[in-house]
Amino acid sequence: MSPSHQPHDAEEPTTGRPRPPVRSRRRRSAAIVAAAAIFTWSFAFAEAPSSDSPSFLMPAEGEIKTAFGMQHHPKLGAVLHDGIDIVNSEPTEVRAAAGGVVAFSGYDKEKGFFLRIDHGGGWESEYRHLQPVELKAGDEVQAGERIGMMGSTGQALAQHLHFTLWKDGEPVDPLERLE
Repeated sequence: MSPSHQPHDAEEPTTGRPRPPVRSRRRRSAAIVAAAAIFTWSFAFAEAPSSDSPSFLMPAEGEIKTAFGMQHHPKLGAVLHDGIDIVNSEPTEVRAAAGGVVAFSGYDKEKGFFLRIDHGGGWESEYRHLQPVELKAGDEVQAGERIGMMGSTGQALAQHLHFTLWKDGEPVDPLERLE
């Protein structure tokens, strides 16, 4: 029997809970799509690359496992993945994507050990799930300088780097800015 023809009291395959009526599932799906569209729209006006904004280097070697954009989270539903996840099974250096000043260096229970670098002009980059770092707020870094090692701290399930770019406090797709 196809999913649309199942009786409304059939169980969800993964949870064992009763399945809501088809009409309710459609309404819930429509609400999620509408919320995602509104959320995406609010980030659609990020600044396009221009000659006066900094260029950014890839901060680590590895495979991009998760891209920037709306993702489905099993518990939270539609959420914005505000950066890219770079995965590498080998010990991997993380390098500053551009020169700047360390604005924050510390630990967060979700982000693990992380750094945020201010590049000026409203641009910042963030590097999450690092192994413990020695840099501190106020330290100057050059583009390509080693700032840490890829780790699996915070809520990371495996070694990777979550890399985010911010422009005036709004996340920007790093793949549109990397050289």
